[in-house]
Amino acid sequence: MICHVFTIFFYSHKYGQSADVFSFSMVCVELATQRLPWHDAHGCGPESSAEVVADVRAGRRPPMPDSPLSALTVRCWDANPKQRPDFAEIAQALAALELPAS
Repeated sequence: MICHVFTIFFYSHKYGQSADVFSFSMVCVELATQRLPWHDAHGCGPESSAEVVADVRAGRRPPMPDSPLSALTVRCWDANPKQRPDFAEIAQALAALELPAS
């Protein structure tokens, strides 16, 4: 999780709810893939932070498999922070999800 926070902090130079929402999108990727975002491409160490920030600035995002979380995740990582949902909207979207039985 710390990698997600540092990535968006360095990307935006501001930290607020939209950064938390972006970080939440990375948690969704981790839940859907059971791997850290950008794990295969860059890892999550200090030496790879610049590469991840460059990817984010270029609009690239980690792979997200088709899942009940996909559409919400894409909205949460929108390049325009003003287009990201707030957590009240995220909570509503999560409550409305139909998750497969495990």
